[in-house]
Amino acid sequence: MLISIHLKNAWTLSEQRVDVTASYKVGYIPKAYAHARLSGFSDRQVEEVAESLSLEGLEAALRELYIPQLLPTGGGYLHAIGPKTDELLFGFGLFLADANIETVTDSDENGHFASLGKYKMKIHTSFRGMLAKDKIRISFDAIWEISTPLLLSPEHRLQIHEEAKEIIFGKARLLVARTTTKQISNEPGRFFELLFDFVNDGLLEGRLSNGHRKGLGLVGIEEINEITSREGIIFTTLRP
Repeated sequence: MLISIHLKNAWTLSEQRVDVTASYKVGYIPKAYAHARLSGFSDRQVEEVAESLSLEGLEAALRELYIPQLLPTGGGYLHAIGPKTDELLFGFGLFLADANIETVTDSDENGHFASLGKYKMKIHTSFRGMLAKDKIRISFDAIWEISTPLLLSPEHRLQIHEEAKEIIFGKARLLVARTTTKQISNEPGRFFELLFDFVNDGLLEGRLSNGHRKGLGLVGIEEINEITSREGIIFTTLRP
């Protein structure tokens, strides 16, 4: 099931409600394995919200975020993640990384989206670089093998949660940041976010190795029990 949120700047919340300048509608599924999300707060908002968030006990869902208006330049319809924001995120054990997509397609039900396809994407960033404070934004293709195509906006970021002093990543998900594709910049922006129960990246014979247990996904999503809702929640059904 997709949860639709109307906003310009988005933070997916815990049970605590956060007031932002943009209007939004939010619902959640109380699942202990889900994690906090970020997409475009100001530095101060990031700091205030992150301090109050627990990375456990938050909602889990395949979530659709609807961005009602794109900037005239196309792309950047969410706040840019600047160096100071990166530094704040690093302090909370959060990393933002770029991930590449495969193709852009169109759907009458879901609007414009892209698919990562069914293939394994390899890391091309050194492990040492991930821990360096002067290299907070980590760039790589992706970190796990997927058996079902993931639906995403044409440009997106992969947000990774990590304990500050741990080697293992843990808890990863795909997150759209912006779009620069002309075809999509003329339409209302949308993106999807997919969470996993458990994602661990560690060292195996000197190389990064990934394993995961899949959480709420495209298959069986309709079997989720009725979702807890907040005021003005909008639901749409996703058919595998």
